[in-house]
Amino acid sequence: MNLYKIFFIAFLFSFLNMVHAERSSTGLVTWSPEDVAQLILRKSIEKKEIDLRFHQSQQNYLKVISTYDWHALAEVGEELDSLKSINNFLDFRYRRDRLSLGLAKSFTTGLNASLILSSVGQSVEVLPSAAIVIPPLRLYSENLSLNLEQSLWQNSLGEADRAQIAAAEASWKATQVTTEIDIEGLKIKALQTYWKAFVSCENFHESEAVKTRYLKLVEGVQRRTQYSYNNPGELALARAELENKIQSTRTTEQECLNNQADLLQILGLATTTQIIFKIQKSPKPPQIQTEIPWDHLKSLEAQRLRTQAAVALSESFDSKNHPNLSLMFKASSSGVDSQQNTAFSQMTTWNSPFYYIGLKWDYYFGSDVLDKNQQIARASREIEEEKLARKKNEIQEQLYRTERKYQSTYEQVESILAQRGFREMAVKELTKTYNQGRTDISTLIDSINKFYETNVRIAQGLSDYYIAREEYLWVRQGQGQTQYH
Repeated sequence: MNLYKIFFIAFLFSFLNMVHAERSSTGLVTWSPEDVAQLILRKSIEKKEIDLRFHQSQQNYLKVISTYDWHALAEVGEELDSLKSINNFLDFRYRRDRLSLGLAKSFTTGLNASLILSSVGQSVEVLPSAAIVIPPLRLYSENLSLNLEQSLWQNSLGEADRAQIAAAEASWKATQVTTEIDIEGLKIKALQTYWKAFVSCENFHESEAVKTRYLKLVEGVQRRTQYSYNNPGELALARAELENKIQSTRTTEQECLNNQADLLQILGLATTTQIIFKIQKSPKPPQIQTEIPWDHLKSLEAQRLRTQAAVALSESFDSKNHPNLSLMFKASSSGVDSQQNTAFSQMTTWNSPFYYIGLKWDYYFGSDVLDKNQQIARASREIEEEKLARKKNEIQEQLYRTERKYQSTYEQVESILAQRGFREMAVKELTKTYNQGRTDISTLIDSINKFYETNVRIAQGLSDYYIAREEYLWVRQGQGQTQYH
């Protein structure tokens, strides 16, 4: 019986978790900025696009180094060849069984090498139309050849190849770094949308609150009117202000819903989800760091790598813009016999070696494409080197701007919070003196409006502060230490 209870409790717990998960996806959720920063990495299409760009860059690098993969080949086949003479004196049929095995590789030293083993078994039959009759013949031919080609001028000793690999590797590493920067930037984008939705929804809530406040004010003015305590126009002024707040409530509600939908959309969630914003309404004083870790800043490291890639690519095209002069070497051994084992033995013992050494020269001209490639590569190199020279100043300026913004938004929030206390105190005192008949209603209305405007400004101030903090951390830490080393 106890076992059944355990199974029932486990089933009930699982069911409740499923219901809670379903409600969280289409019902009510409570999110902090940290929650949104994590959700954007799991749910958004932008994160998938960033990952795709990273894999595409890796693919480009792999394409370059795949040129130096080992290349194995095998071919097997049968060949039938009939040879007829003019007078039918010698009419033969050749049947050849062919087998070829090879291994080739290009090296980063500019050397191309290949080793090929071929075996041919040939049988000769005399056709019935031949004038003579001879017994069938069976011969075997075994051949092993080694071919080497070393670049001496264009791509001298692999100079262009190694430079091209270095350029591809540096570009890929630069993409790794910029991917980390893009992910941090995506988080900031999500947080900006989060805070925009928060401000608009806080504005809506304040509009609801001030509307309720004016409903009570209108009721109080109506009671005073019954006893003729009001000045002319006070009731109409209160009602007009109430209608204004009703209109404002409808407008701010729509803005709140639209901005929440924008946030849910970038997170890839159902737009029917309702959000409760979980934020810290007491901002901490900014913690400004004076030292800059120049050797580990991501943006600076990415630019260094892009510059390295441009320099290497330029060197590669400089080397390629020459005629191709190669040293050729060939060596082979063969064996021919009616017995395949004997033919193979002749080949392996190098009874009939063949050697060749020479030079090969070739050059393409007419289209000037090599000159244009070299010109573009040099221009790209100059641009990237100039960007690298300016990068430190750009980072310093970014840090200076974000530090000022971080500090000023904090001070502004502190000032608005203090202002709210004074506004609240003024509303209480003016409400009391209005009820005593010592304050005009327009003064009270103005004080109430300014009090709720201050509440809205607090929400906007908190939004500005937290976004400024994230931007500062992004420049200083979010673009901070690289992780690919």
